[in-house]
Amino acid sequence: MRYAMALTFANIDLTDLDGIASQAVKFSVRSRLPGVKPSDIRITLETKDGHQALPLDVDGSFTLPVTAALQKEDPWITANQPKGSMVMSATVSIFLGAIKPEFLDGEWRVEYARIFPMHAALKRAENAAAIVAQDRSVTTTLPTPRSVTLSCDDKLANAWIVVGDKRHQIASPKIGQFVLPYSRELIERGAVIVVHPVNGWQFEYQVDRQTATTPAKAREQSRTQELQQVHPLIGPENSTSGR
Repeated sequence: MRYAMALTFANIDLTDLDGIASQAVKFSVRSRLPGVKPSDIRITLETKDGHQALPLDVDGSFTLPVTAALQKEDPWITANQPKGSMVMSATVSIFLGAIKPEFLDGEWRVEYARIFPMHAALKRAENAAAIVAQDRSVTTTLPTPRSVTLSCDDKLANAWIVVGDKRHQIASPKIGQFVLPYSRELIERGAVIVVHPVNGWQFEYQVDRQTATTPAKAREQSRTQELQQVHPLIGPENSTSGR
């Protein structure tokens, strides 16, 4: 694989998206051949100044150096394994930050799209996968948001969704909890969430992992296990990670 191809994922910048505090990219390799362990694999950057070994951790992960010189040269990344036997993975982890509402028209509001920052992040990841798929088969496992549960310890807490001039109370399975479904249409229509009180809220994502394989002209998708993430809506600047 060429160096620039690997950087397609490393260069995905998500930190400009509201609700995402930081990110990290982890590369790893494994062999399709039985009996081949990460300790048997040697990854090398074949630069014009010589071969640069990339040390592997016990799980097969490694750090890809990013320099202007390497980007200009675009060397090959090679392995001491038979051609076609290696699988290289890139895992992009996002660290979610607190989202604070805005006071507008006498109430505290949060844009619906800000509660689902993964919506925009997934688009960028899919675009990067499409670029890599021009050269080789790509399998992506992406978290697809299904809903989010807003919760507040205040027994008088309430939450509504506003679309245009219509306001609807968000479904509440029990006191202090409100279940908000994910909808691309609501994002496109500029829906707004109104909350009361302003402090003490958290939300928990209900997420499906969607695995997609993109060879030259086909795309197969399958649903796998549910993934849950917890992330502060309003409160201290804590953060949790998701991938």
